[in-house]
Amino acid sequence: ASSGMRAQLAQRAITDDLPIWDRYGLPQRLATHNVLVSRAVLERMSAEGPVFDPRFALMGGGDADFFCRAKLAGATFARAERSFINYRLPSERLTMSGLVRRRFKKGVAQGILARRYVTGRKRRRWLIKSSSRLLGAVLVLPLRLVSRDRLVQEVAKITVASGAF
Repeated sequence: ASSGMRAQLAQRAITDDLPIWDRYGLPQRLATHNVLVSRAVLERMSAEGPVFDPRFALMGGGDADFFCRAKLAGATFARAERSFINYRLPSERLTMSGLVRRRFKKGVAQGILARRYVTGRKRRRWLIKSSSRLLGAVLVLPLRLVSRDRLVQEVAKITVASGAF
């Protein structure tokens, strides 16, 4: 990936004005690196089985699944947006193939979460939105060939959207 994309992957600006949950009820700004969880919540969740579903171990999304289950069990959350997180990305994730692989896994996890936790009308809206994102990204792709950074961003959108199905 280009140096601009590496910088974007390595350091993301997170703002306080983004809601924790998206319009479908899935976590969008919660991750296990910026949330404090009480021991009581962890004990309650572990009584039902593993705190983190091992099926997400190789693709990511286990923290999002945990937050969805905990929310259904009555837990509430606050995030620490200004906390400092020092995380070294493996060099493989900074390549185009690494980006595509990671984004596809993210899409797969989002699809699983939507099938588990989004129901009724919201699920239909999620499917329409995901389908339109995939179609839109594919249609715009030829226009992105002029800039490597934009091409990488469009490919990332396509892989997330296709992974969801």
